[in-house]
Amino acid sequence: MNGRVLQRLIKKKKWLLLVLLLAATWLLKQNSNSWPWSNRVVPGSNDGAIAAPASWQDGRMVRVQGTVLKVLKTDNQGSRHQRWLMQVPGRDHTLLVAHNIDLAPVVPLQAGDTLEVYGQFENNAKGGLLHWTHADPAGRHAGGWIRHKNRVYH
Repeated sequence: MNGRVLQRLIKKKKWLLLVLLLAATWLLKQNSNSWPWSNRVVPGSNDGAIAAPASWQDGRMVRVQGTVLKVLKTDNQGSRHQRWLMQVPGRDHTLLVAHNIDLAPVVPLQAGDTLEVYGQFENNAKGGLLHWTHADPAGRHAGGWIRHKNRVYH
């Protein structure tokens, strides 16, 4: 095989590789809803309806709307978390929200504010915890968010 033929083959393979990469990227974007980590909700979209408390499952991402009852002291042990108690309509118990402020901005809250939160629900004896209200920098976990006064924090 002479040098020119080899160079043509290498160039053709580069184009083929580029076409394959573009096709794979397009397919991944088109089929992203079927991936297990794709239960993401784009802030402000109509996807992921607000979940009724009866449908909440331990360890699953849920979208809730409610009122801040009390802003708690920031938890500075390990990753810093802004915390507050939230009352959600249709739920007897309050919900503790723990928002990682090492990964997302602080939300300027006060008691009485209404907000919408998308995060991971963890059931407990006190009514439950909502966390993962931020993007995952490693991209391995569905990202959450908080919408407060028409601003989204994630």
